[in-house]
Amino acid sequence: MGVHHFAIAPKDFDTSHHFYTEVMGFPLVAGVKRQAPGGGWTKHMFYDIGDGATMALWDLRGIEGVQLDPDAWRSAISTGLGLPRWVNHFAFNCKGGEEELQRRKQAWLDAGYHVSMTDHEFIRSIYTFDPDKNLIEWTYDTRPINEDDTRYAYEILVDDTPATEGDYEGPFFKSTAEKFKAEPRPPLVRQESGSKFAKERILKSAPARSPTRPPIGYYCWVVGWGSGPVPTSKLRPRRSFRSDSKTLAREALVGTGDRRRDGASARAQRGRRGSARTLSADGHYSGGGAPLRRVVCSG
Repeated sequence: MGVHHFAIAPKDFDTSHHFYTEVMGFPLVAGVKRQAPGGGWTKHMFYDIGDGATMALWDLRGIEGVQLDPDAWRSAISTGLGLPRWVNHFAFNCKGGEEELQRRKQAWLDAGYHVSMTDHEFIRSIYTFDPDKNLIEWTYDTRPINEDDTRYAYEILVDDTPATEGDYEGPFFKSTAEKFKAEPRPPLVRQESGSKFAKERILKSAPARSPTRPPIGYYCWVVGWGSGPVPTSKLRPRRSFRSDSKTLAREALVGTGDRRRDGASARAQRGRRGSARTLSADGHYSGGGAPLRRVVCSG
């Protein structure tokens, strides 16, 4: 039974897409775009790696700031878990033997990726790191696995004495070419609509001593009813909650009037019984008292 596909999540999707299509030679063959469990959305893109198998790259930008802190998560499958970078890796089969292996090595070097080569007991391999520092291997069998190989495997399975043989050695080839780096995409705008009040989820908790101000690093502006900017001191957190991913967030409200002087606005912010408030396609609320303006925040 073979592998159908495996999936990894790159930090820079466009750069990784270029690496796996143009450098590795795996064509894009399928893709899925859906809402994600816990909020947000994702793309799941599939690439043909041969013999009917595929690999997939996740585009997780649609859940960054919803389930993930964009600055906190790490994409390397080894170092991201606190392991040495050579531990977890992906090995792809060179069916063309040494001729194909040399061709794959040159493709890596031409694209700006350094290459190391190793001869194992029964395979010959070359290695490099993808844009997310995952170890990638091209390999081919130098001889069939035999009964002696299997017998030795069972012997060392139960032998926990320290190894006495040194690590594998092999040549290292340094590339002088420049790596491809995709241009950064504009940040995604995340807004929430259709609820009773005009509101925007601020996806980082405000400082404990300044609960009415948006978090540092966020830019806020106001669209909809009313005119002129609303100072951040007018932002009033309505409640705190945790999403499915335990990310602390806040919902903020802002009104057109001062709560201390405008009773109608205060009642509108609290919500009136029986009053109907509707949201138009362009994000304006109407009905039920003084209008509210929508605060849009993005990182």
